[in-house]
Amino acid sequence: MNLYFITHRISTPFTGGEKCNAAMLIGARQAGLHVDCWEGDRYGRLKKNVMVMNCIYFFKALFSKPRSLLVLDMDFHARYIVAMLWMKYVLRDRVVAVLYHYNYWDKETRISRNVHYLLEAFVSRYCDRLITISRFSMNNFKALAKKDAECFINMPYVRENAEAVEPARFDPSTVRLLFVGSIEPRKNVVNTIKSLAAASSPVRLDLVGVCFSKAYGDAVAKLIETSGTAHSTALLGRLDEKALKARYAASTVFILVSVMEGYGMVYGEAMRYGLPIIGTTRGAVPELVEDGINGFLCDPDDIGGIAAAIGKLNNREVWERISRANLRKYESLADRDQFIRRSTEIFQRISSL
Repeated sequence: MNLYFITHRISTPFTGGEKCNAAMLIGARQAGLHVDCWEGDRYGRLKKNVMVMNCIYFFKALFSKPRSLLVLDMDFHARYIVAMLWMKYVLRDRVVAVLYHYNYWDKETRISRNVHYLLEAFVSRYCDRLITISRFSMNNFKALAKKDAECFINMPYVRENAEAVEPARFDPSTVRLLFVGSIEPRKNVVNTIKSLAAASSPVRLDLVGVCFSKAYGDAVAKLIETSGTAHSTALLGRLDEKALKARYAASTVFILVSVMEGYGMVYGEAMRYGLPIIGTTRGAVPELVEDGINGFLCDPDDIGGIAAAIGKLNNREVWERISRANLRKYESLADRDQFIRRSTEIFQRISSL
């Protein structure tokens, strides 16, 4: 059986989700499927033009084999609607959604959020099955799709190799916070910075990640200057693997209080170093981080609550207890081989129906 996978990028994965997609397709091949990736990145700047990409994918659909599996990366939803309808109703393909989180959560304006919500709901309703990464994302899909489709949860892999790392150490003089993620509104960077000024303990914040919006990047840089946190905040951009590992080991607390996370693989990466976590009460994070056990969960709008959590982790006994819990938690997370095996099982099930 043929599997056609429409996605943004797969041959040179950049994000954790893209790496998981690449590993998922290894599982699909091991399940006996012939995989053909329709990768948006191959079309350069054209990938941003929704109408052009719909035409490209429809043209490819005309030459695809009927009664195959069409697997859709929901992150690319607006670009394949025409091809999806053709393949579902003319070629009689089974349509499978791969969902990390919906895009409408990320949008800054009400109009943009509503447009993306309607588009994602439209695509979701045409999907026969779902492969996702958390109960939160599964329930989100069911709410938008308004159907009880068969769903498979395949939690992302965090453990990629057995290489030992130097665990983080408690620093009584300063809470050294580490943020890893894209610099964007959904990651709640602004309130994270504001919480530094409200913290009762000496704090340093390292922000690691790429900012794709110049306007938002400028706003964050201005906030750092005007909030009195310039001496304690560093915008480090994207780091290579070696530098990022060193930054994890040199930190004492991992902080990411996003407005929404479909899973949050970076929380698992922080656990590898025994870093206590300050996370968010929203999205799927409570499925990975237990409040008071291996971190503290905060409402992303509660700057005072974020600052209070920072203060709690300036206590050595609390820090060491939570650090030990995260080192144990990391060992229970899936590795790449386990993720691929689970992917194989899922595609064997889907292709047999």
